[in-house]
Amino acid sequence: MLKLTAYFFTVVLFFSLFAGGCINPPQYPPEPEIKFLSLSRNIIDQLDSVRVEFSFTDGDGDLGFRNADTTDCNFCDTTDCLEHPTFSLFLYDNRTGCFSPYDIPFIPPKGSSDAISGRVNFVLSSICCVPPDNFPCIPNPEYPFDTVYYSIRIKDRAGNLSNLIDMPPLVIRCN
Repeated sequence: MLKLTAYFFTVVLFFSLFAGGCINPPQYPPEPEIKFLSLSRNIIDQLDSVRVEFSFTDGDGDLGFRNADTTDCNFCDTTDCLEHPTFSLFLYDNRTGCFSPYDIPFIPPKGSSDAISGRVNFVLSSICCVPPDNFPCIPNPEYPFDTVYYSIRIKDRAGNLSNLIDMPPLVIRCN
């Protein structure tokens, strides 16, 4: 009887461990989804840089391009820039209505599921003041501060666009 109990316990333990190893992979939609996480600081001097971090999920795991083409898009033409074949991250400047495109490195899926998630960190550098007369990066004593509201969107290799996320306001000292 003791051997039968030990055998039964061993079988139950084996199946418990086996079943515990079969965790269902996450299910995300094929369109990337992003969520703002942080901005390294909210007040900067003109031409300074800030670090931005956001999280992402993508159900079909097709973020980033192996051979990103650095051909410029028309940054102020939303359609042209968003449809560019290899740009994958877009930063929208509310003051100018223009995009700054960036590339997310190719992210290979891992494991049995194509779904991926993670975080993206990137640096916005040389941020300029844009006074009302639209001559950026020229100090103007009449406008000692500028405030920019950036929005971010990403695109996967299938051309699916993510949701648009807004960053907190960034105040620029224009001196």
